[in-house]
Amino acid sequence: MPLPLPELIIEVLKLSPDLADLQEWQPVNGLITLNAPGISVGVQKETYSEYDRFYDNCTSRLSVTVWDKDVDPAAGEARVREMAHAVRRQLLQNSTLGGAVDNVFVGEIEYLTEDAGSNLLLHIASLEVEVDYLAERAVKASTPAIENIGADTGKF
Repeated sequence: MPLPLPELIIEVLKLSPDLADLQEWQPVNGLITLNAPGISVGVQKETYSEYDRFYDNCTSRLSVTVWDKDVDPAAGEARVREMAHAVRRQLLQNSTLGGAVDNVFVGEIEYLTEDAGSNLLLHIASLEVEVDYLAERAVKASTPAIENIGADTGKF
């Protein structure tokens, strides 16, 4: 993968015209700033199973959180629901993240409303996202330059 998963997902989500109004994009778990509307993407868990000598199957579980503030509970909830579904659609339409992963699946969306003070409500949607890909078991050693190989012994 050219970028860490959160950054890769953010790059794909930024391509959606339905998410163009987002002011804050954070590659971490949770709400880091309350600039609204915003989004954060963070890895929560990675599980591995053996594939071959060089790679393992990896499933990364990420949390994608979108939020907005509004004094009107119905309008705020509707807007955060629209953003959550836009995230889901964008990820499913780009399910390989440009060929970097095997598959992306959105398994659950959970909604929450909290008091943000000053008569504002913070509306939140948290999407549970699973990403499957092959993970290298070890960083491959670079090939030594020819001048570093002993011609007589063949040793490095």
